[in-house]
Amino acid sequence: MAYDSSYKPTPPEKYDQPQCIVDSGRLLFNAKEDSILMFSSKAIGLSSVSSVNIDTGKFIVNADRIDLGLNAGEPLVRGQKLSDLLLLMIDALENLSLQLEQVVSTPPGTPIPQITIAAQLLKVRVKSLYQDLPEIRSKQNFTL
Repeated sequence: MAYDSSYKPTPPEKYDQPQCIVDSGRLLFNAKEDSILMFSSKAIGLSSVSSVNIDTGKFIVNADRIDLGLNAGEPLVRGQKLSDLLLLMIDALENLSLQLEQVVSTPPGTPIPQITIAAQLLKVRVKSLYQDLPEIRSKQNFTL
């Protein structure tokens, strides 16, 4: 069973205090009127050879830190914040492309072909980025 390195429970066969062991071919807990509550002073471990499944309308995890995996170290992206930041960057690129299109050389009014072409290509790419931006946000997973 996977546990944080700061705490690993004593295996049942080595635990020397009173404990309750329920061993059967199948266990079913059903609360017809209210809830099933589980409490522990240290940890609650769920383990299965195949999978652990949770089916519900809304799933809430409230913790100071949530690690997805034993050695998790890569932070998740805050989707709306990233979206807002990218939107600002795309706006800046669009403004740059508009300004570059207007650049002229000497004699006055003579376009600079390399800059004009680059600006036009940038404008097309920026339009595409605007359209793709909503797709980076998960429709299912949310964080603080």
